Amino acid sequence: MGVDEQKPHPDIAKFFSSKSHYFTKLGDALNRVRPQEFSDIMIEQTWFEPPRRYVEISEAIEKLLAQVWYNRHQVWNEKLRSGEATLIDSDAERGKDPFGLRIHRRIWEGAERMRAGSSRNMDWSSSALGTISNGA
Repeated sequence: MGVDEQKPHPDIAKFFSSKSHYFTKLGDALNRVRPQEFSDIMIEQTWFEPPRRYVEISEAIEKLLAQVWYNRHQVWNEKLRSGEATLIDSDAERGKDPFGLRIHRRIWEGAERMRAGSSRNMDWSSSALGTISNGA
């Protein structure tokens, strides 16, 4: 610490001429040799964005999960309306359902209650949902 990084270490200084340039960071060397060519790269390399707080990250994750769930719920809703998927009684066996097109009525009713309760707190506009899961 407190050592000038622009000069070689005293133990190896004798191997450098007075015309030598000594760099410990590639960005400094490139900036010295060709500053015009590397100015954009230097801006990118020195850009600093403060890290996000845990609360911000967890809120964003919660919102994304809710939006993905809602989007998938809407896909199911459309499949039920079109007849592609069917509701079955809550005590019925799903049997062989390789494409997952049968859903228990109790599960669907619970999902509908969740959707109704959560829709007050979220932005469900198509622009907010435009970049999330396709519901597949």
